[in-house]
Amino acid sequence: MLHRLLIAGLLLLGCNGDDPSPQNQRVNKCSVTPIEQTVFTDTREDDFTFKNVTIVDNCLSIKIAFGGGCGDVNAELITDGTILRSLPPQRLLTLAFADDDPCKAVREEQYDFDLTSLQVIGQNAVILNLQDWPAKIRYDY
Repeated sequence: MLHRLLIAGLLLLGCNGDDPSPQNQRVNKCSVTPIEQTVFTDTREDDFTFKNVTIVDNCLSIKIAFGGGCGDVNAELITDGTILRSLPPQRLLTLAFADDDPCKAVREEQYDFDLTSLQVIGQNAVILNLQDWPAKIRYDY
């Protein structure tokens, strides 16, 4: 009996509460938003269609549809770093999408981007103007 209590106690002490199951892991799936003038002006884009754009916390989620299904794709959120004067201030963004995929199936993918680098000092919001997305996106922080 004492042996069982000792084993149970050691098992409890060995657990630090870090359950590796997905529901207990907080994973930041947002990627870093590059801010480079040369990348913004020289961006290569393959065809895609916006399906949905939302902000949750500091993360911009962009869902797109495109033709593909058997190759690599790459999506990056790009800005040239310019802050347009208005209240709240505004930034220009584009989704650079490269699809080196000869397949024709319609795919949908969601890409998530960390927006913290787009915050403007002294402000609590910024308007994001995403190229080819019909609405302005208000990012409150």
